[in-house]
Amino acid sequence: MPIILGLFPAIIFFATSIAMAFISFWLGGVVYLSAIYGVLVLIVISLASVHAADDPSAARIIILSSDEERVFEKYYMFFRYPSGTQSFAHFVNYARIFGLIWIAIALWQKLYSIAAANAAFYLISVPLMWKLSPIAHYKSAAEKGVATATRELSAIQHIVDSRDELGF
Repeated sequence: MPIILGLFPAIIFFATSIAMAFISFWLGGVVYLSAIYGVLVLIVISLASVHAADDPSAARIIILSSDEERVFEKYYMFFRYPSGTQSFAHFVNYARIFGLIWIAIALWQKLYSIAAANAAFYLISVPLMWKLSPIAHYKSAAEKGVATATRELSAIQHIVDSRDELGF
């Protein structure tokens, strides 16, 4: 379901911008950029405003190591709202893909600022994707034998396995 929830708004934004491009390519590009950057700001605000609550019962101290506690706080939104973060991650991923199409259109029409803004979104969204979907990113690095990724992935897995004890 998160794939659909992420894909649907991205398709709507892209289709609307393409429809607007029939009026003006510049207008279509601006509509698309306004939509994806607007959602990007909302995602960043939601990530910044959700933090792990204090642990008065000290359950996290008992269950998690200090490294796992760091991972828990870093990716708290992912652990607390896994479906929501997956939907956000899918939206950002599809917006990046449609942004590549807009880069090609903008370069074809010599709208270099539109192309640059889409390229900037592509680059800006990389760390956001790590925050929204850490398992997918650490898994590929761990499969390549990167020790740090293996440690992070094992910490994430332990936290996911301990969801009930942590009060989720």
